[in-house]
Amino acid sequence: MTNIDQGMLHRAFSVFLFNTKGELLLQQRADAKITFPGYWTNTCCSHPLYIPDELVEENQMGAFDVLSVSGQVASCECEWS
Repeated sequence: MTNIDQGMLHRAFSVFLFNTKGELLLQQRADAKITFPGYWTNTCCSHPLYIPDELVEENQMGAFDVLSVSGQVASCECEWS
């Protein structure tokens, strides 16, 4: 909680998944979350481990495998900050 209170940044990624009608799939955050409990938010997010396999940009597409997404990926904007 200290790092959150101090506004420290951390590695994370977000996925915004749209269907062919342009509708965005959202998830609702759990009420037990420390930040933004109960809020509606992006399709998927996580925190990659600081290991070589998860530091390679090409491996960011693995999120689609976890989500069992099929079909064509129109675009994938991957940006590390």
